[in-house]
Order: sequence, then structure tokens, then C-alpha cells
Amino acid sequence: MEYRHCRKTQAALDGCMLDQLGIERPHLGYFSMPRIHHTERPRPEKGYRDDYPQTPKLEDDFPRQPAKYFTRSAWNS
Repeated sequence: MEYRHCRKTQAALDGCMLDQLGIERPHLGYFSMPRIHHTERPRPEKGYRDDYPQTPKLEDDFPRQPAKYFTRSAWNS
């Protein structure tokens, strides 16, 4: 679908919206612009993540299952 086939319909709709409702078509890129909304609500506090302790490493003699479809052994060989 191409816009050139709908220009007459678009012009008729724009004219009707302007005449009947007083609404103009916004400029190109209007709906993709970032907006800052002003409100009376307080700003949320910044939530920082907790400090997690270092996880212990696995022991060398920990039983490991063989890799499924050879994924682990193919990349780490």
C-alpha cells in the first residue's frame, strides 16, 4: 500500500476535521517525539539494587552432567 493512492481521501478527512472539529493535522513526527509530562505527583525514589554477596565457585570435583547436543564442550574446548 502506498500513500499516494490515499492523498485525496486524506485531504478530505483533514478538511472535514478542520471544519467540523477545529483540529489540524499534527506535523510529521509529532507522535514519535519524546514528551515530558508535568504532574503534581512526587518523583519516585531511585531504587538501587542491593549488594549481593559474591557467589562461591563450584568445586573442581563437583559432578557435572555431559553437555546436551555438545554445546558446552564445543565452545570451551
